[in-house]
Amino acid sequence: MDGGIGETMDRMAEQVFAYMAEGGSVRILRCFCAAGRAEVPEAIQGCPVTEIGPYAFSEGMEPRDWEKDERDGKVQFTAPGWEHLPVLAGNRLEEVILPGTVRRTGAYSFYNCGHLWRLSFSDGLKDWGRGAFTGCHHIRRLEMRSAGEDAWALKEVLSELHEELEVIWSGSEDAWLWFPEYYEEGVENTPARILVTMVHGSGLYYRNCFHGRKFDFREYDARFPYAAAQERADFLVRMACGRLRRPAGLEEEAARAYRAYLTEHFQELACFFLDRKDTEGLEWVCWEMRRGGLPAERLDDLISWTADRAFPAGMAVLMEFWRQRPARQGGRRRRLEL
Repeated sequence: MDGGIGETMDRMAEQVFAYMAEGGSVRILRCFCAAGRAEVPEAIQGCPVTEIGPYAFSEGMEPRDWEKDERDGKVQFTAPGWEHLPVLAGNRLEEVILPGTVRRTGAYSFYNCGHLWRLSFSDGLKDWGRGAFTGCHHIRRLEMRSAGEDAWALKEVLSELHEELEVIWSGSEDAWLWFPEYYEEGVENTPARILVTMVHGSGLYYRNCFHGRKFDFREYDARFPYAAAQERADFLVRMACGRLRRPAGLEEEAARAYRAYLTEHFQELACFFLDRKDTEGLEWVCWEMRRGGLPAERLDDLISWTADRAFPAGMAVLMEFWRQRPARQGGRRRRLEL
């Protein structure tokens, strides 16, 4: 059996969806799964899945809420035995992957999913529904699959989430964006008898980099100095790396500014990849060193930090780069000392 088909069948067997089919499309009502990951199928019984129902992943809805529809034969299940699987809702939910066919989610679809950290969706999603992310304070990664320049789906999610967020944008051009955290505080101005709202953090500025339904990469890059004045160095390193590694809409002036910041904070840059055991990240650092974008003279430091972390795969990447680099001293290749 083909591996891809087999894997799809295995996933479907591990999770069961309750759904209703109306007008040639499917609405997901509930998911039953032993794991914490829901991967919604594109189609069920030949009909596209276009909607996630209200409270679908919230503990606030129970099967009895659609018992009447079930008795009337309107509710169906993708596989038998759903009664023996736990409901995937509330804090049990950790990851959600929505297919490109989904156009809307109902009200409070992810209400109080406190452990949800990853959300994948497409730019074809046009309506998130009222209060969809109420109580979701641990979402850290958004993945948007884009067919064009329409970023409305991303804009709406960002407006609901104030925490630090990593955004992976896949499309004709790929982007890797980081959005800082922000929070609002009400401060009383007693003499004036008014309440002033103070905004802390640069995250709100970054969430306003939209013009209508389009995301403005140039405006995003122009706000880096504001972030540099307020955010942690390790987070700023992620922002700079993301833009340079997936440079959708990146202009040369902004690229120089990002490289200058990474050069100044080279140790934080190294730690970002070393702590993640990210060999591809180290390969990118070596590539930037080779082309002069990052300081090649810091290679010894990078090798030392890698050795301290007992990271053999990373060391292999650096050894290969060291072997190929043209640096010489006194007409002879410099000897590496560990």
